[in-house]
Amino acid sequence: PQPQEWEQGGDTIWDGQQQQERQRQQRRPLPPPDVILLTQREIQALLPIGATGEQYAYFWGGVETAVQRFGISVLGFVATVNLTALIAVPTATFFLWAPVALAARRNS
Repeated sequence: PQPQEWEQGGDTIWDGQQQQERQRQQRRPLPPPDVILLTQREIQALLPIGATGEQYAYFWGGVETAVQRFGISVLGFVATVNLTALIAVPTATFFLWAPVALAARRNS
């Protein structure tokens, strides 16, 4: 039996069997994706946990940001100096390690 074909508004409509055959012919196998798995060492090399120099410079900010961080460090040091050195030292050096912490948070 021949496939049925008829005209409808200028378009040719095919029966189901012929339509399936046309779809099968139009499908082409896709090439394999260009994806390779990375080792943990390669991932760490590409996405460092710590800050790079460029990231440190970016998160250091401008003069205004540096002054704000320094002010926070001084105020925190004054507030914690009598409590314990374990709190006072990190607070006093906040302006130095804050850009590194921000970049590390961004990298993770």
